[in-house]
Amino acid sequence: VVVEPRVGGIVRFDIDDSGSSVLITGQFLTIDRPRVLRFTWSNSDWSDPTVVSIVNVEFEPAGDGQTMMSIEHSLLPPEEFDNFHSGWTLTFGQLAARLEGAAT
Repeated sequence: VVVEPRVGGIVRFDIDDSGSSVLITGQFLTIDRPRVLRFTWSNSDWSDPTVVSIVNVEFEPAGDGQTMMSIEHSLLPPEEFDNFHSGWTLTFGQLAARLEGAAT
């Protein structure tokens, strides 16, 4: 895992899913703490691995010390939409469970 948390910095990590490794690469486009994180995303296993998608994550106060986090992943290859919808849903579920455990 490589994360250089600055505009222009690199994001790079491997996912080993069902025995095959997938390289995820990207670059930070916007870091506006504490509101916005925006970065590019490319997958080594896409039919065209040169395709670049954009991930935009926004954070908004939600009262009682809580934060609402929303994500938009745009410019995905159409054949990847369902996989990414499932993946982000799973990821946010895992994040919520971890945060709930940290709060207790």
